[in-house]
Amino acid sequence: MIENDNWIKKIIDVRISNIFGHNNDDLTYVDLFFPKINVLLGTEGCIAMHEGKDPVKVFEGVGLTSEDFLSINSLIKRGVDINEADSSLDTLLEIDKRSDIVLSGYVNKVRNHMVKTGRTNDEIEKFEKDVADFFENNPVLFMPCEEYEKTIGETEKSVK
Repeated sequence: MIENDNWIKKIIDVRISNIFGHNNDDLTYVDLFFPKINVLLGTEGCIAMHEGKDPVKVFEGVGLTSEDFLSINSLIKRGVDINEADSSLDTLLEIDKRSDIVLSGYVNKVRNHMVKTGRTNDEIEKFEKDVADFFENNPVLFMPCEEYEKTIGETEKSVK
């Protein structure tokens, strides 16, 4: 049952497929959410889930629980459903903001697990950098390219 309803695995599988050139032209929920999952589970956890390892075991390996799996899985399903119904950048920005709020508690649990299990300072610093890079995305990311290019032109004019 988990396999058919494992939206986390579906996101990972789509991202892996994208690596091999099967990606969309537009920014999608997968583009925003996969890096967050990768931060929480690590690359090894994502690969293990892609290969069919029990998702609860993968979550437990990083300090999360089966309840955390169900909660994050539900969050992803809702985000995908909303994005499919309305794929506008404004909607995607709102989904991203709300998911970051929910996921911040899980980030803290993973960080605490890393400390408790004796991870090196370098590993923890990399985790912190990844959190900073992939959570609370800059709103410019959600701006259509043509709008972004206009703002660059306006900035260049005002600097001269």
